[in-house]
Amino acid sequence: MNRFYFNSLRAEIEARIVKDHQEIAPHRHRKYGKQMTYIFSKDGYWVVAIVIFVALGLFSVRMPFLDVIPFSEGTAAILVDQRTSNIATIISMTLAVVGLLLSNLAFKEGRVYRFLFIRSYMYPIIYYILSVIGCLIIISTLRNTLSPDWFNRLVLSATYLVVAIPFMIGYLFRKIIIFASSDLLMEQFKEQYLREVKSGLYLELLSHHSKNAFLDVMKQEGLEEYRSDWGPSVRGILFSEGHMDFKKDLLVTDVSLSILKSLLKKYPSAEKRYFIGPMTINEVTDEYDSFIWPAIQTEKGKDVKIMRCLKVCEANRKLLPSLEMSEYFLSKLDEYRAENKPKKEKELLDLFDQVIELKLKHGLK
Repeated sequence: MNRFYFNSLRAEIEARIVKDHQEIAPHRHRKYGKQMTYIFSKDGYWVVAIVIFVALGLFSVRMPFLDVIPFSEGTAAILVDQRTSNIATIISMTLAVVGLLLSNLAFKEGRVYRFLFIRSYMYPIIYYILSVIGCLIIISTLRNTLSPDWFNRLVLSATYLVVAIPFMIGYLFRKIIIFASSDLLMEQFKEQYLREVKSGLYLELLSHHSKNAFLDVMKQEGLEEYRSDWGPSVRGILFSEGHMDFKKDLLVTDVSLSILKSLLKKYPSAEKRYFIGPMTINEVTDEYDSFIWPAIQTEKGKDVKIMRCLKVCEANRKLLPSLEMSEYFLSKLDEYRAENKPKKEKELLDLFDQVIELKLKHGLK
């Protein structure tokens, strides 16, 4: 496994993209983008709640720099009740104002609302406030169970968590207000569209470079690709001899070309070998264990598992570029043409030209 890891074609190509295509290479802070997207979605409530409860526990540990607000047990009891009431009032007012602002958005479309909820971090902010309220209710309920020292420390910790709420609400309002302006909203959409385009170009480069690297190795080893215009000779023989069955499709996530080359050199064939389609990263195939024909065999005639030079997973894990903003702008282009808005139409055409230039700049069509 270590040998496979250190000969990872994916790692080599990703490093090459970062070096030669910095404009579209994913930034380091986006390495865990999928996980962060889930946390900031409507399904990430449990993650936010766990983080808040863990933070409450950590803040409750005796730390001198946190013990800057001394108060008695009686003061703590009053404070926790007041904070719970205050936050409940704040969140009710916040939701009312958010509802009012949403009714005044520049574009009232489902896509706009989804985009707003993501970009404003509305879900995690609301989950944060509700989690803090939950913490305060629990602390208030346990006031007669906990020792005075622990009760005071938990109230103080919860107070620190409460301090962040006004800043979060301010950030939320600011983001929603931006969406009330059609020009500012369109700029946000354009930025998101370019991010989606760059993400798609990154996947294209990943597949493009891995395919070329695989084909280079096949050329070095003297293997030709099976072509459909040759007739059923190769594939037909594979099926008739039982070397190829209908198998489950899997996704190729990585390739070790060094292992593949070593297998081809270690087990030469008297017959000319062919390969059936390049093993490309982020491509789904059912030929992951039969892409070399005749099959690689030992001197005793035992088939060698060439799948050891691949990393595969379920086909549904394939990375796909998002087309949401692309479809949105295409629909907007048709709308502007129908409404005879040449200025708006030109803005979108200029944006599409920018995308085309970006593709050509990085050697893609």
